[in-house]
Amino acid sequence: QGFGRNGGYGQPAPVSETTELSVFVEVSFQGSTMRTRLANGSSPSWQESIALPFRAPGGDFSAAALQGCGDVVRITVFDERPESPELGRGQYGGDRQYGTQASDGDVVTSKQYLGSIDIPVAALYKADGGKLEGLLPIELPPVMLGYDTGKQGGRGVSIQARPALSVYIQFNPALAKPEPVARDAGPGEEEALKRHAQNWEKDARSVGRHCKHRPFRAIATDAMGRSVHLSRYCSPTTLPPGFEGATADEATLRQLLRFTHLVPHVSDMDAFNLPPGVDIWTTTAEFLDMCAGDSEEHALLLLGFLLSLGVEAYIILGVSAADSDAAMVFTPGGQGRRPGQTPGSPPIYTPLLDGSLIWDPMAGTMFSAYDAAAGALMGEVAVVFNHTNIWANVGLGAKPHDMRWDLTDYTAWRPFFSQSTLPPRALPTRQRRVQYTSFEPGFYERLAAAVEREAMDAIVKTRQRQHTPFNRRASRALKELLLELESHALMSPEEASGGVPVPNGPPSARVSLAELHHGTLHDLLEGYDIVGYPLNTTFTDAAAIRDLVERTRVAETSRKDVEFAVATHVEPYGCTFVCSVWVYVARLTKKDR
Repeated sequence: QGFGRNGGYGQPAPVSETTELSVFVEVSFQGSTMRTRLANGSSPSWQESIALPFRAPGGDFSAAALQGCGDVVRITVFDERPESPELGRGQYGGDRQYGTQASDGDVVTSKQYLGSIDIPVAALYKADGGKLEGLLPIELPPVMLGYDTGKQGGRGVSIQARPALSVYIQFNPALAKPEPVARDAGPGEEEALKRHAQNWEKDARSVGRHCKHRPFRAIATDAMGRSVHLSRYCSPTTLPPGFEGATADEATLRQLLRFTHLVPHVSDMDAFNLPPGVDIWTTTAEFLDMCAGDSEEHALLLLGFLLSLGVEAYIILGVSAADSDAAMVFTPGGQGRRPGQTPGSPPIYTPLLDGSLIWDPMAGTMFSAYDAAAGALMGEVAVVFNHTNIWANVGLGAKPHDMRWDLTDYTAWRPFFSQSTLPPRALPTRQRRVQYTSFEPGFYERLAAAVEREAMDAIVKTRQRQHTPFNRRASRALKELLLELESHALMSPEEASGGVPVPNGPPSARVSLAELHHGTLHDLLEGYDIVGYPLNTTFTDAAAIRDLVERTRVAETSRKDVEFAVATHVEPYGCTFVCSVWVYVARLTKKDR
């Protein structure tokens, strides 16, 4: 919502073209694809059902196989536009038009990418009753050439302020929710502690039917196969280079969330070649040494940063729309006013910390714990823990906004340590000091060049035998625009709403990021219609880069008089593979003269 078609920087849409969106949703899964009808406007509604076949891995419908299924439901939103006429030369020199109509007389249209959502099957399987319902934010590029998105930017805490889809997804027929599997706690923790962990989980599940399938746990397994109490993983973490003396202001918090998000996302199955259902927890130092991990490693890193800044924070475990074993960070409200950095210095006020927040480091976002619209983002909270204790959520509500966040309420929370069961005790941390090392600048330049080759290859292969020229002038312009996008990604919504400075303009002149990009390219490439997107990802492999480009359908067009532009930029964050990878892809179509 909140954007429409636009001709460019200060330019209206073409007279022949409406500025209203004609939107449809495409759903792809296991090689099958279906779409909705068209709906118009910036807040379209379809009210449609789509059914896609599901094939279990190897025909195995066991809980272990389903939880290890790596397939993803991809929901993509497109705007459908008619292809404008293409002028060419006929056999005898006369002008002719082609590309505007298919052989059956229908008008040829093109898909313009507006954003997408990925939902892992394993997360859907472990979700409430095998169904997912609610608002899911759309991952959309910060700029969409040809569209006016307004002065948007940053990622606020309100889900309703972001473009999102309201969905209901389920297996039909419904699949039984997986039964809790007893974990074989290896050597490491003392036997009395491990026995108490088993009894604590059993007691939590016996509270009621609503607790029977919640993923309670108190013990993790480290990379050496040893059992480790969860509280041992909670400890302050040394801040990355450049954050020496930092305070918990909003800019610092957003930068640290961004740093955490950019550590490459790798599942335990891939990192350790493990069978489904086996979960390995590494320390933060091990995590950054490998520069790869899943949600609990990302959450523990962010928790350590927050603790270093003096922010009260907890890890929460459960099931989200994006992860069947989700880990996020919870910060209680009322922490906005903070003492100064040194004795006698003025206090610090961070309004962001006044409210209770849930931080999702895998997505690089945060949302209010009491936002009902965010119910699908963390659909079930089972466990909360910090360095002193672990609490099992035994209340009727498992969605954050349905819960009471008073951990002293015994009717809603079962503490691991208590005077009536196992008295509290100090558990030495397993964390060790983090050492940050980075590569020389040439590495990131070579990485950007490799990403550019993969992006260009994705476009060429999509077009198969068609001629695919690349416009170097446009690519250079896109490269310049990419250099400022990382700083824009760190802005708060309030900062982004003020716009960005106009190059060579008066200090007071500010425009939206979309207007800046449209304007820069309009001045350089008058005579072309441009469709393009700056895409962002973490350090990843070649297949993921190609998938990132292909999902935009930027290379899919019936016209032959098109050119393409590709630019890349890699922004390092001072720690080996922790970097922000930007890819700008664009299609340039010659305007009719």
